[in-house]
Formats: sequence, C-alpha cells, structure tokens
Amino acid sequence: MNIRSILLLATSAAILFTASSNAQGSDSTSAAVTIPTVVVSLTNTYGLAASSPASFALYNGGNAVAMDTNGNITVTQPTDIRFVFANSGNYQFRPIGISFEQTDSNGSDQTGAQNFSIGGVGNGALILHDNLQTASSFEYSIVFQRSDGFLGIIDPQIRNNPIMK
Repeated sequence: MNIRSILLLATSAAILFTASSNAQGSDSTSAAVTIPTVVVSLTNTYGLAASSPASFALYNGGNAVAMDTNGNITVTQPTDIRFVFANSGNYQFRPIGISFEQTDSNGSDQTGAQNFSIGGVGNGALILHDNLQTASSFEYSIVFQRSDGFLGIIDPQIRNNPIMK
C-alpha cells in the first residue's frame, strides 16, 4: 500500500465516520440477520502502513455473495454486506471506515463511488451496499479500531460479477 492509498483511506474513513454519525438503524445486534455477514478474525494487528492478517467467514451469502478464504468477495446481485470483527484476547475491534480502489480496467469507477454506499457504521458493524453498477474488481480497505485506540486496516478484494440473464 502506497502513501496515496493510505491518504485516500484516511480521507474516506473520516468521511464515512462523519456520515455514520447520522446513520440510523446501525445497531449490529438488531440488523437483519439474513443479510450477508462477513466476520473478520484478526490474527495479528499492524498499523495503518500494512494490512493486518485475518481470517474471514461469510454467513447468509445465499446467491448474492461468495467469499474465498482470503476474504475476497464476489457479488452477483445488488445486496447489503455487513462486516463485523471478532473479539480477540483482551481486545474488542470495530470497523470505522471503508475505502475502495478499482483494480481492473472495466469501467471508470476508480474509488467505487458508483458501486458502493454505506448503510451505517456503529455498534461494532459496518453495513455496505453494493449496487453492482459495473462488472469490476475493487480492493477494499476497512479501517478498524482496537479497544485501546490502535488503528489498523485489512484489504481484501470485491469482484462485482453480475449474473447475466
């Protein structure tokens, strides 16, 4: 990750954190349990200069969302995706922002603004809406905060792959 990506991520996180303070219905315990949910389990935590290693589990993906063991997500229809972090040892983790960078040349949505919107950030969850506007691949970076204030990131990919009818 280069300095441009880190600055883009920091800016996006600040924007999303500000926007989330106005979000309603972001209580992670009352969010619809049927939406695809990605549980992130950190195996170590690094600062913002490097991606923290993690394992991932997808629940309720149905026909809309699939995920490989590296946390790379494939979306086949417009959907919400809920991200939560598992607690580890004495620490609790919470997502506080997300940013995107297009990784292929399909379309012109370099920052994901045409494809993704935030449904809410709060109470330990981040809800992302993927409206599947372009069949493109994106690296996504989620900024998380540990209960002691430490900030870190994870950065798998999202591949928008609409099912053609």
